[in-house]
Amino acid sequence: MKDVASLIKSKRIEKGFSLSSFAKELNVNYAKLYNLESGTVRNPSSAILYRICSKLEIDYNYILQLLGHDILTLNKEMLYRNNSSLFANS
Repeated sequence: MKDVASLIKSKRIEKGFSLSSFAKELNVNYAKLYNLESGTVRNPSSAILYRICSKLEIDYNYILQLLGHDILTLNKEMLYRNNSSLFANS
């Protein structure tokens, strides 16, 4: 999580956001964002991570890989969930 935390913090600073302005931009509690950037949050919400990645132009899949997720499996699960009717037996 430390790699993810430092990447998010450095990209936020690079983009010119203060911690409080970025928290407001994301509509996220300041303390939650602070804890995420300091690496104390072990399992950050995927929705928050996705919003952060979108705003900071970070590849979301890259972040998931840094967190140890198997991207291929996650993508297959999402494809199945979003198209479950295609996989149903007729």
